[in-house]
Amino acid sequence: MSAEALTAKLKSKDITGVYVFYGDEEYTKDHYLRKLRSFCGESAAEYANIVYEPGALTPESLAVAVDTPSFVSPWKVIEIYGFSFSGQTNDASDYLDILSELPYGVAVVFVYRSGELTEDSFIKRKPGSNEVLDFFDESCIRVNFEKQSGARLTQWIIRHFTGNGAKITRRGAEFLPEYCGSDMYILNGEIEKLCSYYNGTPLDIEDVRLVCCENYDYKLYDIVNCLGVADAPRLKKVYDGLVFAKTPPEVISGTVANYFTDMAAVKKALGAGVPPAEVKKALAMADWQYNRVFNAMRNFSPETITKALAECRKCDAEVKTGASDPYTVIEITLYRIMSYAKR
Repeated sequence: MSAEALTAKLKSKDITGVYVFYGDEEYTKDHYLRKLRSFCGESAAEYANIVYEPGALTPESLAVAVDTPSFVSPWKVIEIYGFSFSGQTNDASDYLDILSELPYGVAVVFVYRSGELTEDSFIKRKPGSNEVLDFFDESCIRVNFEKQSGARLTQWIIRHFTGNGAKITRRGAEFLPEYCGSDMYILNGEIEKLCSYYNGTPLDIEDVRLVCCENYDYKLYDIVNCLGVADAPRLKKVYDGLVFAKTPPEVISGTVANYFTDMAAVKKALGAGVPPAEVKKALAMADWQYNRVFNAMRNFSPETITKALAECRKCDAEVKTGASDPYTVIEITLYRIMSYAKR
């Protein structure tokens, strides 16, 4: 099943059935939950929208929730969070018997937050080994809400500006997730800020830099660029800002190491003649992520990248031992990498 099947179900105006929502993109997941709840009506939501937190559901309580008419609304939405699907539970058959014969007007939604249920759970299971997952797969509208990236995320951003009566250039829309991160809840808040700032002139990269909050990932990309062009003053300023913001040292060292790992992979693949489109697909990179790595790696030789990765590994080991101040260890490592880049 897919988001298209869910959309078709909502358009049909009949939401009766069982749904399974999972995946990493919480914003879109919650958006469709709100759409299902809206069928109950605001005045009847207290009685027609029933929520079970993890561990609170029993076969008896589900049967009562399903069979008891809401009286105040023709629709009832039952949300079940964190339902156990691992292995064969003693009462799984009881739940599935209830769900297999839902009365008209009842929608049951199993909601799993990021990491609780993945696509691999369905792909790797053996047929007949897990009756809950078999039921989810064969008898439900299941939707994997994946993180949006690339052109789809850009279009989503542009639509949100248009819906708020504002305009943003395409390059501004592409830069927004690069600068603020791709979490759609965060992006929604930054879009609201930009729309308040909008004065009739299409917003651009400069407006994003002026109004929005850059995430630490972008600052760390800035650090890598500083290393490549040997800009020590800028490096010091950005790094001190990360330390002042109490960015976890393992995040700083890990992200810098990941950048050099990505640079090594991209440089090797391009050197072997692999087309950029295939490189992006193989490394699961959005366009802006690939462009960021590609632009940074032009300032590093393959030898420098290899040496930088070795320094990152030593830094990571020293940070984990806790023998020295981790921020000092990382700063020394950065300047050592910069010295390699200068040669």
